[in-house]
Amino acid sequence: HDALPIYGWEVINIDNCSQEETAELLRTSAIFLSFSEREGFGLPPAEAMACGCYVVGFTGLGGREFFYPGLCMQVEEGNVLALAKAAEEAMRNFDSDPSSVRELALKASSIIRDEYSIQKQIRDLRDVFESVDLDPRREKLSNP
Repeated sequence: HDALPIYGWEVINIDNCSQEETAELLRTSAIFLSFSEREGFGLPPAEAMACGCYVVGFTGLGGREFFYPGLCMQVEEGNVLALAKAAEEAMRNFDSDPSSVRELALKASSIIRDEYSIQKQIRDLRDVFESVDLDPRREKLSNP
């Protein structure tokens, strides 16, 4: 991965990393910059958040549901200058008080891991399928 030093920080592009490399980088990074654009859900920032990164950047629209106010830094979609300023602010906040930024990131991680857990997904799927009548012998009602 290519690393670019900025303000003493190492900025790493994870685009061409394997799944294992990406997971390791996310687990060892303090801040994740989200460049999401028109995403249905926004998996990269969600995964970064789950790994304990403080997330800064674009929601990609789909990520609005988990860019928790106060626990990450949402930037107006497509506003690259605002993203650069937010990234700089996050780095300075971390440099001056790393424990506070880590605390926010860990709170967000806990919430997203709970909200999108396998157990919750299984429960939701079970609820959906239990509510659907799959018996083909029953008369079906149709809407005109």
